[in-house]
Amino acid sequence: MAPGIFASLVLFALLRDPAPARATAVDFVGLGLLAAGLGSLQYVLTEGERHYWLADPVVAVMTVVCVVSLSAFGWYELHGTDVPVVDLRIFRNRSVAAGSLLALALGGVVFGSTYALPQLTQGVLGFTPTLSGQLFIVRAVPIALLTPLIVRLAGKVDTRWLLGIGFIAVAAGSALQGIATTSD
Repeated sequence: MAPGIFASLVLFALLRDPAPARATAVDFVGLGLLAAGLGSLQYVLTEGERHYWLADPVVAVMTVVCVVSLSAFGWYELHGTDVPVVDLRIFRNRSVAAGSLLALALGGVVFGSTYALPQLTQGVLGFTPTLSGQLFIVRAVPIALLTPLIVRLAGKVDTRWLLGIGFIAVAAGSALQGIATTSD
């Protein structure tokens, strides 16, 4: 109890209020375009397969809304406002642009296969849900075992080498898993 009282007294004695909050401009146009673009994209991805994608007029309209909104958002954030809700100019930095592109590629491979693999194995290949789930364990165990090693190496080895080796390992693992699951 005494340490808590002491800590409270020290905090009250030393802690000062920060500068008063001041109003900042909000990019409502950019925020609206982003919401419209992402909202329509979510609708297209959620309802598209059920309604045969662009054969359904609502999905087709939402696709157009998505493309127009996100394109307008990109232009507006770069050229139409001084206070962007998302500062896309950051992609002028080569490291940020390359890192974002690599993260997008890795996310597409990892999460795309996470979505597609159970459908392929349980639907087309006729695997049981248990066997299909075991495929994810085969993918997760190397990640769990190698992550502490990579964390230790990150400060000692050039990160580009680690990324390159990681992408090669993901490609090789996906290829081997594809061969193993589709061979007789």
